[in-house]
Amino acid sequence: MEQRFFNRTAYKQSARAELKGRWKMPALLCLACAVLTALLMAVLCMAIFGSPRLAISFFVQNARRFTLKIDQVSLSVGISLFEPLVVAFCWNLCTARNISFSQAFGNAVRAYPKTFLFMLWKMLRIFLWMLLLFPFVLVLVIFGWNSSPYATFAAWIFIMVIFVWKSIDYSQGMFAVLETPNKDFSSVASSLEVSIDMVDGYRLDFLFLELSFVPWAILATVTLGIGWLFLIPYKIVTRIFAYRFLRARYVEFLQRLSEIKPQ
Repeated sequence: MEQRFFNRTAYKQSARAELKGRWKMPALLCLACAVLTALLMAVLCMAIFGSPRLAISFFVQNARRFTLKIDQVSLSVGISLFEPLVVAFCWNLCTARNISFSQAFGNAVRAYPKTFLFMLWKMLRIFLWMLLLFPFVLVLVIFGWNSSPYATFAAWIFIMVIFVWKSIDYSQGMFAVLETPNKDFSSVASSLEVSIDMVDGYRLDFLFLELSFVPWAILATVTLGIGWLFLIPYKIVTRIFAYRFLRARYVEFLQRLSEIKPQ
């Protein structure tokens, strides 16, 4: 695919213009998802400890260990459950300027079965990639540990590189799914391959786009997480504008390909 100019600054400016005067709608949805995730964590604690008093006592006495285990599990589950909803909501905001919260949310709920199925399919594909790499990483750790104390660190760096690479490869799949009718589940299976074709030649551009949000992520964390309510929709809408650019380039590529006639 012929590479064109990928202007991440323009996409971020377009995202801010799209959200101007409407920041509170996606922020409220993110807040609701955060509350539901906290409730999920509370239910998980109750299931493990049996009573709120035991759960609070354990949390106070083992705060660090608790955070590294139960909090991460509940947070991961919460993100997996609510990310498709938030992405679809932001997608609906970008399709109609005067759309109301209830309309955008209703459309996101109707698309949720398909978007959640895509999320599971994407996670499965990334997991299979990690599974294929496990024997190599295991050999690296076992045989490299005696010669270098940094073998485990190198193995984890290798895993993270592959994880980021495949995450970028599949980054456009959710938007491709949202462009198809809600009852058309066939797009879920093909969306990952379409996404790979779309980002071909633009992987580094997408990596730099994600890295450009790091200062905002630090600032959002400093504000006790409040900033994330606005940063999350900002990132999603920016990705939507990047997707529109890639979709246009991809359509042009397919058109040129169809015009090629056999000799």
